[in-house]
Amino acid sequence: MQCFIRDRLQGPWESDPLCVARGALVSRSPFTPSVQLACRLRNFSSESQESVEDATKYEVAQDVDKMGSYFFGTGAGEEFKPWRFSNAAAVEPPCSAKSNNGQWILLADREGNVNLWHKLMEIWQATISIEAIRLARDPATGKPYLTEEASEVRVDFEDNHNEPLDDWWTLVTGNKPVRIADLPESDCYGNAIVPLAGSSSPFWTFLLEERLHEVCHVRTLIDTFVRRILAHVQVRPRLETEIYDNPVVTIIDRKQTRKFHGLSHVVEVLQQRFPQDDVPVGHHGAGMTHVLFLPPDAAVVEIFPPVFGILGFRHVARNLGFAHFVGHCMFFEEWNAAVHNISVPAGWIRPTTAAGW
Repeated sequence: MQCFIRDRLQGPWESDPLCVARGALVSRSPFTPSVQLACRLRNFSSESQESVEDATKYEVAQDVDKMGSYFFGTGAGEEFKPWRFSNAAAVEPPCSAKSNNGQWILLADREGNVNLWHKLMEIWQATISIEAIRLARDPATGKPYLTEEASEVRVDFEDNHNEPLDDWWTLVTGNKPVRIADLPESDCYGNAIVPLAGSSSPFWTFLLEERLHEVCHVRTLIDTFVRRILAHVQVRPRLETEIYDNPVVTIIDRKQTRKFHGLSHVVEVLQQRFPQDDVPVGHHGAGMTHVLFLPPDAAVVEIFPPVFGILGFRHVARNLGFAHFVGHCMFFEEWNAAVHNISVPAGWIRPTTAAGW
């Protein structure tokens, strides 16, 4: 098993592991696949203490039991917990790096929620994982780990959930994903990929940090990903001439947890003014994922909560070259005072959380 670590100098996690296991015996169980490898895990922490040379050599290497966890119990740190590692016997075991069916699989340990942004980031990270393995060279052979096309890899969900964007996982390899219930009872695979966790995406760093970043002007990865999505859903981006002749204002209305007051009046005003660019307007949240698919020269209006300003979608908008405007919400008591001249209730204290805005 070979793991790659992407060091993070800043951010909520120390590193982002991506691993490839050869000769993985995968057995189906009602809840999660059981994986067994005929190999011994190295302890890099111990080895690094043996000499100054080893300390330098293994400075970045990470022990499996020290790999971190991500949102909703995902990531290599969680995925390896039920795996069984055993020393290879003197006689080659029936399933090993040298004896297997040669097939590539990607084990997708998903978060189990319905949030659009979460789902898209899982697919994004799985795609990046495949690309990384096609680029990384195996020191034993001098060739890339994955020499075949991505279409040779099968995505296996480690669950039987039905979630939004399930069919979008076809983007990762070109093949439809397979659920636990559809896996063979037991099989020995040539290579099993443990991909980057969805919440290890750099976009999550954008979303969680409240400081401004320098705008990134190289958009190769995101442009490629968006092109793949548009091709998958068979949507042709509009020409710029169409946009200027028929601009669209898209309002993302969550209705329950975040509310626009007087929305119909706002829509009437926007229709009368007929702006020159495509403009999405919405509350901060997963609905702002639409920013990724805006045409050139678009603008974004994001409504922030009254108690915090997460700049993530601003970073995404600026990265794509869009103007980003911010509006701020009020709590109901403040709104009543400003709009209806109703005094704030005696003793009312402004909340410090985002509930109720």
